[in-house]
Amino acid sequence: MMVLGMTIYILVDRQLNKHPTNKPYDHEIVHTLAPSLTFDRIKRGKVLARGGFGTIYIATVPSIKALRHLYFVEKHLILSQKNEVEIETEERVMEMVKRDPSFPQLYKTFRYGECVSLLMEYFSGGCLHGVYSRKATSHENSVNPPASIFQENTVKIWIAQTLLGINKLHKKLLIHADVKLLNIFLSGNHAAKLADFGSAIQIRSSAEKCVIRTYSPHFSPPEIDADEKAASQKMDIWGLGVAAYMLLTGHYPFLLGPNKLPIRKDYIPTTFSGWQAASPEAQSFVLQALTNDYDSRPTAADLMKHSWFKGIDWNKIADQPVDI
Repeated sequence: MMVLGMTIYILVDRQLNKHPTNKPYDHEIVHTLAPSLTFDRIKRGKVLARGGFGTIYIATVPSIKALRHLYFVEKHLILSQKNEVEIETEERVMEMVKRDPSFPQLYKTFRYGECVSLLMEYFSGGCLHGVYSRKATSHENSVNPPASIFQENTVKIWIAQTLLGINKLHKKLLIHADVKLLNIFLSGNHAAKLADFGSAIQIRSSAEKCVIRTYSPHFSPPEIDADEKAASQKMDIWGLGVAAYMLLTGHYPFLLGPNKLPIRKDYIPTTFSGWQAASPEAQSFVLQALTNDYDSRPTAADLMKHSWFKGIDWNKIADQPVDI
């Protein structure tokens, strides 16, 4: 169970036509993890990033003792109808995984006019894509680089933690629909948490296929590339397989065309030093996750029984520290 005051948080502020004000929101959707917090008590601090999505700030809540030394991020986003759907989906899914250590926590949602603010857990380790990119660049520029950019045990724990999160979503008849390194975040002890549920899809049965609104071509399975109506829980397994291959080798697993998009997904390079250095169990896991045939691709529950995860305690893995 997540305990308020022992974690770091972020505030995600999303807006349609105007910049958010410091005025307290006139309407709040209160989540029980932070019932006493009001928007006017949040003090913005350092700007972390700016972009088309808006601005991310570090902020504090000095008026609440438990939050006095914690951090928040405020994100201002110009909304479209599509973004509004994604926000509502993210809110709904995060409410479903409340207090689950496999996922970032949503502590409170504020609304003011056309602005939506999500008070969320903040991970000081950043996203796994950023960590991967820095490691891959350093590895490429090294005179005598090691065979792999990460120790295999590090990769195994990250993949196990993410797989556990995927399995929990699948049990709730959800498809994450955008599993990739950019949507896996690291806590202060570098444990991996699956995030960003804006593309998630609720289904009626685990075998159901449905239309996907948006997806990442580099992490999407062949059946989605052929038919956007073929979205299923198996696409999350494929995305995890791509992520595992990249973390093990420092390379994307499929040939890219001139537009930087994959042009074939039926061949996985085996010549990279990281792949050759990987254990047979790690290679087997990746190959199973990247099974082209949808029907033959294993489920999350199946993969949790894979020999690569021998010795993993699935009841304790979610918060297990990772050495990078």
